[in-house]
Amino acid sequence: MNKRPRRDYLTPRLGSVLPDFYYGMLPNPDVTIAQYAEKNLYLVLGKNPFPGLVDFSRTPYLYEIMDALMPDNGIERVVLMKGWQTGGTLTILSWMLWVMGAAPAPMIIVQPVAELRDKFSKQRINPIIANCRDLREKVKDHQKHLPHSKKDKDTLISKQFPGGHITLSTSTSESSLRSESAQYLAFDEVSAYEEDCEGHGDPCGIALDRTSAYDGRKKIFYNSTPTIKDHCRIDREYLTTDQRKYFVPCLSCGEMQVLVWPNMDRSNDNPAYLCIRCRYKHYEQDKTEMLGLGEWRPTANPVDGARGYHLPALYAPPGMWSWSKCLEQFRKGIDNSVEMKVFINNCLGEPYEEDNITTRDPDALIDLRESYWPAAKLPAGIGVITAGVDTHPSHVDIVVRGWGRGGESWVLDRWVVHGDSNDAELWERVYAHLQTTRSGCFRTCDCTRSRSSNCFDYRGRLSLRLERCPAGGVRGQVRSPQPFGYRAA
Repeated sequence: MNKRPRRDYLTPRLGSVLPDFYYGMLPNPDVTIAQYAEKNLYLVLGKNPFPGLVDFSRTPYLYEIMDALMPDNGIERVVLMKGWQTGGTLTILSWMLWVMGAAPAPMIIVQPVAELRDKFSKQRINPIIANCRDLREKVKDHQKHLPHSKKDKDTLISKQFPGGHITLSTSTSESSLRSESAQYLAFDEVSAYEEDCEGHGDPCGIALDRTSAYDGRKKIFYNSTPTIKDHCRIDREYLTTDQRKYFVPCLSCGEMQVLVWPNMDRSNDNPAYLCIRCRYKHYEQDKTEMLGLGEWRPTANPVDGARGYHLPALYAPPGMWSWSKCLEQFRKGIDNSVEMKVFINNCLGEPYEEDNITTRDPDALIDLRESYWPAAKLPAGIGVITAGVDTHPSHVDIVVRGWGRGGESWVLDRWVVHGDSNDAELWERVYAHLQTTRSGCFRTCDCTRSRSSNCFDYRGRLSLRLERCPAGGVRGQVRSPQPFGYRAA
């Protein structure tokens, strides 16, 4: 009787059927994300301040965040709103390594743009795989049995391994977000994402659709520094979670507290943190002991059981980001709103709330409309009328506006005069329109330097005095307007 030939499942024709089946049948590993990373995640010299095997004792607050990303704990969504150098990206890399080496499954990591995605792949992922012996051998053996068509997929944006894959997507590419289904999904620097991905809607929503086949088993991780209040994705996500904060003890009285900027003694260049109870001064060198004794505590009720973590740069370990650097950035922002925005977003890990940015309900704006005709009697409340002339290469915009107390204003007239703004004939038409404006009107003209010749030619007829603008243009003004109490008729 002929012996039945052995069937080899590891053939190029069948690809990696057997390894995928084998890994799919394995139970969840006993090793945690942090444990696996501390044995296998090697940080290369030149890219990290502490090269070598990762040591989470410097960042003990990351242990709970990584545990929240483990399967079978009932947590589906994890949000980290953070400041500078606190370990958010390191958490994603540790999670990714654990997925590739200990619990194979499909995973998508989304970056804001293609440039950051490619940099993330080359400078972060590739060195990790190259320096992880266990994972390197698995990937190498897996690639050996893949058909040629699938080998091409192992590129900068896709990493194949037994039982799964890592796909790198961007918020600007709808096709990359829809390309693969995934059990695990990481949004890195989510506040920098496009609001609308190529006209197909919210990029986060598109990517979340790819996890629908894994309901009950999927994990979603949002990681980002915040941006502008009411326009910040990570802040919106964080506010729907249990909003955990990291409490650390006073090294004198033991009082548990959250590190906040108002409690920082900033009287000299060596800032100290003052205990909220005994006012004991903690210096940078005390931070390691305080972090090691800290714990996460929820401060709100989550919408769907989601975990949220707020991690300012005040918690960054020594050698990564110091309180002195926070103080330096704060001082830059005292007289500079742009630098203050950097301090609040990146040092405090909070969304910046600008005084001059307000959000209004569109329906409420419509209700503010008034019925009036510019040629008829002016609306009550107007004390000053201005006519603004703004020049462009192909046209000139004229806006006549009435102004009242408290900055209230009414648009009385608007014209667009088409033509070359270097052409005298166009300025004849501008002059004709301005002649129709009311007497006592305060006229201004904003011109670029290259198009100022005809502004000067007509300055006498328009009662304009032209001056150089800070931006390189010229600006003209009329005589002083009527006193504010004057009511135009």
